[in-house]
Amino acid sequence: MEKNLNTFAMRVKEWYGWHYPELAKMVADNEVYVRLVHYIGNRENISDENLPELEEIAQSGELAQKVLEVSQISFGNDLTEYDEVS
Repeated sequence: MEKNLNTFAMRVKEWYGWHYPELAKMVADNEVYVRLVHYIGNRENISDENLPELEEIAQSGELAQKVLEVSQISFGNDLTEYDEVS
């Protein structure tokens, strides 16, 4: 089961890395990473209002703040509507 979970996390990192590549460098824990991806979705939709939820998921105020700041300047590709639904 652990092997399958790691494989799944790697696929999520590979796919989401096109949109927000910096996130994988900031978050080493696979579970936290996947939870953040699920919460964030399109990185353009998060703002300071989302900081409390990011802190809860990241289990660190410092990491949550960094995730928020870097999302604003990320060099990843934009997500299309199709990408978000698929």
